[in-house]
Amino acid sequence: MYHESTLTVTEWIARHEGQGRAWSEFLSAAAAVAEHRDWDGMLRDEPRVVYDALDDQHFFMFKLDNNGTTLFAAHKIIDTEHEKYG
Repeated sequence: MYHESTLTVTEWIARHEGQGRAWSEFLSAAAAVAEHRDWDGMLRDEPRVVYDALDDQHFFMFKLDNNGTTLFAAHKIIDTEHEKYG
């Protein structure tokens, strides 16, 4: 279950020294996914924070109630030869 391997946004912010910066980062991610074409309706669960150890970054996960859509937002953008993630 993803609840065992993720943090709530509140838990993640509480672990940050720069809590104001962390809160601002979450709000930016939430605003970005709210503009996504698949965003429709309410959240099914509270947003969660997922850590990617390979790229040493975190993602915000938003699970929507409408049709099971899950959206991810990353703070750091990774450039590779063939793909961009953001």
